[in-house]
Amino acid sequence: MLLGMPALAEVMEDAPPFGLEAEALAGAWGHSCEVILKKPAAGLVKTGEAALGRWSDWQRVCQETTGKDAVGVVRTLNKRLRVVWMDKPAKFTAYYKPILTGSRVRESKNQVPLLAMPARLKGCEKAKGAGCPTRAQIGREMAAGRGDYEVLMWLDDPMGAFLLHIQGSGTVKVREGKTERFVNVGFAGKNGHPYTAIGKVLREQGELSGDIDMPKIVGWVRAHEADEPEKIRALFEANESYIFFVETAGEAPGAMGVTLTAGRSVAVDRTVVPLGLPVLVETELSKDGSRFKRVMMAQDVGSAIVGEARGDLFLGHGEAAGEYAGVQNAGGRMGFLVIK
Repeated sequence: MLLGMPALAEVMEDAPPFGLEAEALAGAWGHSCEVILKKPAAGLVKTGEAALGRWSDWQRVCQETTGKDAVGVVRTLNKRLRVVWMDKPAKFTAYYKPILTGSRVRESKNQVPLLAMPARLKGCEKAKGAGCPTRAQIGREMAAGRGDYEVLMWLDDPMGAFLLHIQGSGTVKVREGKTERFVNVGFAGKNGHPYTAIGKVLREQGELSGDIDMPKIVGWVRAHEADEPEKIRALFEANESYIFFVETAGEAPGAMGVTLTAGRSVAVDRTVVPLGLPVLVETELSKDGSRFKRVMMAQDVGSAIVGEARGDLFLGHGEAAGEYAGVQNAGGRMGFLVIK
């Protein structure tokens, strides 16, 4: 059975239970249909060597839900779909979109730049970083005024900026003279160097032990950033990967090209789960142990989201979503929703 769940309100913060109402499910399904309806009708919807029907089958389901209210959409999906559980146990992490603050002009030496993608570095990702600057080198070039770097804005919080690099998109409340406005930023490219988890670095340095999650890492940084800023800079630079950004007119979409819905969008391995399709997720939220069983739409991907029954739950925007996403790491199961 499909579970109903909270509409994604037009606000900049999301909080538990993250998209529980039927409106959120219907909205996420509608976003998937925007893409599904453009697929070649005769094409197979493939997962590995198997097929989940043709796109024309899914297009008919989209057409049957067109014009219906949220309750009608949920009823139609319940009537038309059934679940087939994957054989392997699943693993679920989570992500969110941070909301940061910053300014168009630099106001403090502690601020860090959010950079646009330089034209000369656009081949770095394909080259896997060969001949391209690392995070530390980019910082040094910026400090020396070298390189064709365009600063989109200056962010107030170095830790928040680092988290934005991990998430790949977010929102910044930007001070522009005497006014402030929310500016959406999305992924524009990267320097091609491999990503290194700073939690692993802190463990190797003996700074943290036991279970290490993002809140624990952030707590360690907060405890040292005022008195040991160079130590924090060196920690961040241990991750040689660097992300460049672009301002977007609307919220930066997921890999499928549609706006993500808090609690209803999930990043998957697209070689296993075709983007756009609904899946049934059954797990728990690590932060409070609450049951999490709901239909979600495969609308995004992630470099660490690889393999069967692997999902990264999108929990929305802001501090509350970040607190839940930062500690999420739980088992469970995932099922395909297939047409009856």
